[in-house]
Amino acid sequence: MSFNQKQHLENNIEAIRLAFELEKSGTRPTPEQQFKLRKYCGFGGLKCILLPCNTPEDIAQWNKTDAPLFPLVMQLHQVLKDAADSELQYKMYMDSLQSSILTAFYTPPEIASVIAYQFAKTGIQFKRFLDPSAGTGVFLSVSKLFDAQEKVCFEKDLMTGKILSLLFPDDTVYVDGFETMNSRYNGYFDVVSSNIPFGDFRVFDSSFSDSKDEVKRRSASRIHCYFFFKAMDALREGGIMAFITSRRLTDGKNSEEERKWLMQRSNLVSAVRLPDNLFTDFANTQAPTDLIILQKNTAKKDFTNLEEAFINTVEICEGYPINKYFIESEQNILHTRRIFGTDQYGKSAIEYFHDGAMQEIAAALSAILEKDLKQYLDMMPSTRTPIG
Repeated sequence: MSFNQKQHLENNIEAIRLAFELEKSGTRPTPEQQFKLRKYCGFGGLKCILLPCNTPEDIAQWNKTDAPLFPLVMQLHQVLKDAADSELQYKMYMDSLQSSILTAFYTPPEIASVIAYQFAKTGIQFKRFLDPSAGTGVFLSVSKLFDAQEKVCFEKDLMTGKILSLLFPDDTVYVDGFETMNSRYNGYFDVVSSNIPFGDFRVFDSSFSDSKDEVKRRSASRIHCYFFFKAMDALREGGIMAFITSRRLTDGKNSEEERKWLMQRSNLVSAVRLPDNLFTDFANTQAPTDLIILQKNTAKKDFTNLEEAFINTVEICEGYPINKYFIESEQNILHTRRIFGTDQYGKSAIEYFHDGAMQEIAAALSAILEKDLKQYLDMMPSTRTPIG
């Protein structure tokens, strides 16, 4: 099943219109309305909303491929204009949607479900849950599998946050960036799980810019590194972090210090290389990503062999970097074939693809996580003595 831009755009517009109606009436969505809201998929695969669309004549500036979507994009603009209190608010909504183009790639529900299911199977009580980049709540919805009782999430995009708040009215939803999280949440959460944004976007967080830790300060210049560091602060001792993240963190030679920083403060439970085509049907993109699972352990004294490997980037053939962990644990690469190609920045990269259905990918991921959680998860973290 390939990504259908027209269908996804129609679903998004319907969800946005419904969200404004529910907000105006002050009512909770019915099950049928919840179903419509959950069809909202963000605009990560819909770059057409960046094109000019103020008057019917603007279609002359659109290419033939995107032109069939012009009426729907005009409709999107009109829905936002009708709902906004002012021209300024309309522009805020539109700017927020357009800014999310580079980061709004939502996780297939089957993948989030597998992660939560395997956490639940450990028998550990995870009561406090945080999703720092929640989208429409894929990870939030599956947190019920491990019986999370207090759920907190952040979503920076205004429209997505509005829909998230309607879908999860009993949970704590901050329509704001993760950097605004209050320090009272430090050391608070049992689980932090999300599909985090990536890129060389600088995040302003005074607790980072004022830090005496040089690596921590530097992490704020790359948003994916920042999310890992900020989430580590938010975890309680023994708490678990499960992030889907860009391979720029895991394969990048210039990220070795950041990976070492993480290994000094946590145990590496699992790292799984996800297929590049995992998000194709959901976000119309190929995304080189990994699932990284860490367990906070500030009392650790040394690294395991796999943790030493995880810190290091090596080359598999000249010019093709890869995290050494995936040399040592090749079974943790989910793929049926690989290509020596280039990444989205034109640099040499190994591309991994899985030709099976999503159910097959999810089943393979489940088997890996079950094995790694049994072998590497500390079931008695309370016996540690934290540093400091």
